[in-house]
Amino acid sequence: MHKPFIGSMPAEWAEWVREIRAELGNPSIRSIAEESRKQDRDSGVSKTVVAEVFAGRTLPTARTAYGVGLGMGGPQLGQELREARNRVRDAERLVGNVGGMAGSVGAVGNVGSMNGNIGVVSAGAVGNIASMNGNIGVVSAGAVGNIASMNGNIGVVSAGAAGNIASMNGNIGVVSAGAVGNIASMNGNIGVVSAGAVGNIASMNGNIGVVSAGAVGNIASMNGNIGVVGHVAA
Repeated sequence: MHKPFIGSMPAEWAEWVREIRAELGNPSIRSIAEESRKQDRDSGVSKTVVAEVFAGRTLPTARTAYGVGLGMGGPQLGQELREARNRVRDAERLVGNVGGMAGSVGAVGNVGSMNGNIGVVSAGAVGNIASMNGNIGVVSAGAVGNIASMNGNIGVVSAGAAGNIASMNGNIGVVSAGAVGNIASMNGNIGVVSAGAVGNIASMNGNIGVVSAGAVGNIASMNGNIGVVGHVAA
């Protein structure tokens, strides 16, 4: 009796399937493919597909996982492989929502969790997206041309930022000192653009908008409840 699957990575799933094959006497790829088609023509798999599953380079489809199990041990094993495969897929989606692809220090052209919940791009980042259509997006110091949480709830772009969006159509947007051409929370509840800001919007159609000293050509909370534009504003 083979051990149950315990893991969350495609490579772990593939290794588990290889172990099951070994325990069953290492049936050939050809025999697995032929048996799968004999058992169920609709769920049957080819020799090429079976070989790809054992290679473990990518997570197969649910149908393929079932077909390989079917060819090795029948419907019960097919169902077990499919269910284990689906757990790996769900784990991958969860990882995609928390952290996504976080760009590290000096990162260029990275995406931090597109359509996910949390996206982080670190210092020195250029041309990055932190959580597009997600809930939290953070782009750190020295960032250029970034989006922090478009259509999301919280967006933060740090000092030295240029041409950024902090939470468009979201609830909180913050763009720090030295910002140029930024939007802090368009159609959202709170928008803050810090000192030295140029051509920014702080919370259009939102409740609170703040644009700090040295601001030029800004909107602080259009159609909202509180709007503040700092010293030397023009």
